[in-house]
Order: sequence, then C-alpha cells, then structure tokens
Amino acid sequence: MNLPSKRTIFIAAGIILSASFTRQLMDFTEALIGKSGFALVIGLVALSGILIFLSLIGINHLSGIRFVSVFLLLIAGPLLSWFYITLPQVRMHILLYGFLGWSACVDFLGKKRTALRIICAILLCVLVGYLEELFQLILPYRYYDNWDVVLNSLGSLWGIALYLLGKKK
Repeated sequence: MNLPSKRTIFIAAGIILSASFTRQLMDFTEALIGKSGFALVIGLVALSGILIFLSLIGINHLSGIRFVSVFLLLIAGPLLSWFYITLPQVRMHILLYGFLGWSACVDFLGKKRTALRIICAILLCVLVGYLEELFQLILPYRYYDNWDVVLNSLGSLWGIALYLLGKKK
C-alpha cells in the first residue's frame, strides 16, 4: 500500500499549522472589509474550490447519472455548509478537508479500490482533523472543539466521495 505523498503531507501540515494564524487573518480581513464583504470573499473561495474540483475530476468522461451525482455532490458540500454553518470561517473546513480527502484517495487508492485503502484514506483525514484540534489546545487564543472534528471529517468524506464517484475506475 502506498504512503501519503508529499502533496498530502503538505496539505495536512498546512491545515494544522494554519490553525495558529487563520482566525487572526480572518478577523483582520472581516474588520477591514466588513461582515458582508468577508462572507463574499469566503463564497468566492468556495466557488474557486468547486472549480478546482471540477478540473481535478475532469467531468468530460462522466455521463448520465454519474455526471448528475458528481455535480450534485460537488455543489452540496459548499452549499450545505453555507446554509447550515453560521460562521463563514468554519465553512472552510468542508473545502480544506475535501482537498485532503481527495489527495489521500489519490495516494492510497491508486488503481486498487479496496475497502482497506479507502479506510486508510478516511483514517488519515480524521487523524489530521483531530491533530488540528489538539494543536489548538496549546494555543492561548484557540480552543478544542469536537464539532470542528466532525466538520473536518465530513469535509474529508465529501472529498473522498467526490474522488470515488468522479475518477475513472
């Protein structure tokens, strides 16, 4: 079985380390451009993420029900987070961990889609989400939140599902 690539390790480390400064950066940006402007920026970032996923999936090989399924799933992650998560900065969990889930699938699955390899990708993503929250325990201005671990895991599962549905077998 393959180990995580440098890309996946970089994404995971970036997610964990960004916990130390992202909140301050987002608070600064919100103070600079206002709440509605900040919500718009987060929306544009989410739209950019959807476009990146579209390029990763390469939907030109999809047809029929599979195309509709991938498209609905691709839209569902950011859309549901937009309506059900009140803090714009928390909405980014879905997108960040979606990319981590996708990258973990690329690394672990390769050409062999076995349950064990899918479970390894899921476990890696959940571990990263948990480590991110544990890292926040040592930061004086951050805190551990079980709900964030759940959102991190849901974002990972979203990215993994997009990979499994969207990539050619």
